[in-house]
This record gives sequence, structure tokens and C-alpha cells, in this order.
Amino acid sequence: MEPVDEQVAVAGHRGAPSRWAVAALIVAVVMGAVILFAPLGQRTTTENGVTTSGAVSLWQTQPITALTIALILIALAAIPVLAGSSRFRRPVMVVVAILLGTLTVLGILSIGVYVLPVFVLALIAAIRG
Repeated sequence: MEPVDEQVAVAGHRGAPSRWAVAALIVAVVMGAVILFAPLGQRTTTENGVTTSGAVSLWQTQPITALTIALILIALAAIPVLAGSSRFRRPVMVVVAILLGTLTVLGILSIGVYVLPVFVLALIAAIRG
């Protein structure tokens, strides 16, 4: 019988974050960019009797709010990745999944749709470890 590295046998890997947690972080960065720069709103202006309508991003209308939301989303998704393989990794992933689920429910009529994929991946990461 060949010797088995105890660290690998116990943890499954050495110091690497969960693939699902990394996937959640990547999707969070993409969704953060969507929240910031995608044309999610509508702006109508009237000048000299001419009405002009066009799509605007959240960054154009509320830059501080948009940046705050995107950074919160990315920061929450980054926490399990930064936890690595510490003994607190699973509880950290569970708490992050709960917070992302809460953010999804609270923002379901606006940004929750963009948080939902990150929540699903974080939930899978918490379940699978």
C-alpha cells in the first residue's frame, strides 16, 4: 500500500478554496459590472419641445449606490475564497450564502436578479464544502 499524504487525505486539497466559491466570486465580479454599467434604467428629457428618451446605467444615475452594491456583492463572494481551507471555511460559506440569499430576496424587484446566480453558487459551495 502506498503512503498517503495526510493533509490531502483529510482536507481533500491543500489550502485551495472551493471551486464553487471561486466560481461565485467570478460571477459576482461579472454581475457587479452588470449592475454598474448595463443600461438598466430609462431617462427622458425634454429640451426645446423635443422629448428624448434613452437607456442609462445605474452608474450614470446613482454612482455611489451602484458602486456600494457592486462592492458588497464582490466582497461577500470573496470572503469564502479568502478563507481558504481554514477550519472556519464551511461556517463562513454558510453565513455568506445566507447573506447573499437575504440580499437576493430584498432586492428581487431590482438587483436581486443579478445577485441570484452568485447566491446559487455560494449555496452550492456551502453545501459541497
